[in-house]
Amino acid sequence: MLRTSCHRAAPAALTAASLPLLLPLLPPLLLLLLLLLLPGMTQAAPCPAGTVVRAAAADDNVCVTPASRRRAAADNARAPLLWVSGPFGPKTCASGFVWRQAFAADTTCVTPALRAETLQENAGPRGDLPP
Repeated sequence: MLRTSCHRAAPAALTAASLPLLLPLLPPLLLLLLLLLLPGMTQAAPCPAGTVVRAAAADDNVCVTPASRRRAAADNARAPLLWVSGPFGPKTCASGFVWRQAFAADTTCVTPALRAETLQENAGPRGDLPP
């Protein structure tokens, strides 16, 4: 009966002799690292203390209270339940609801009072809460 082992030999340790082989890889790796880190380094300062990014969409950077952020996430989650086919297409809001307008293409349906609050959040400097 032939026995085979399912264990593999441990990879060879990195030695000083292998460094010349790795040196040509360093510049492209450093460039890749910079390209990945640079966008985060050039973004605007984080929200003021007590506020967070609303994140109603990937590029929504308006600073709001944590409660407002949670509300926006809940509104996003229930959006399909409030869409009906109507004069504005398949994402027309059900009766009594309007588009939130947190950003230009926002079709999440909310009450008129919540839309007014969202527009007020958007009106602050840099979209921050009004002072």
